[in-house]
Amino acid sequence: NIQRNEAKLASLGLDGSRSKVGRGKKAKSDQAIKAANTRRRNAERARDMMRRHERWVNQNRTAHGGNGGDNGNNGNGTPRQQAWRTRLDELRTFHATYGHYTVTGTLDDGKFKSLYKWIYRQRVLYDKFKRG
Repeated sequence: NIQRNEAKLASLGLDGSRSKVGRGKKAKSDQAIKAANTRRRNAERARDMMRRHERWVNQNRTAHGGNGGDNGNNGNGTPRQQAWRTRLDELRTFHATYGHYTVTGTLDDGKFKSLYKWIYRQRVLYDKFKRG
């Protein structure tokens, strides 16, 4: 997956390769050097973010039984994993019904309050993971 992502970066010109600006007989201007350095730093940040995201996805696949392994519950995972998948199914049902993922605690007289809290918690956990 990392190789595929790095190929995507290269196709977008974000692979950290040196800028073509100023090559040849003329020396690079300060502005061109700054631009090249900025592109390099942005490419490094993008690669780092993609690696962290891949790691997060792989950890959550494993943590929530995404690999289909038998965790002592006939392949259904632990009770915690089953509860997570149940919430995910609720979210999918919500999306099928309403056509969006914007769950609020007050929708339909609070019918989705617990789903709203679960989604909020997932977002908080993902933000913490992204920050390292």
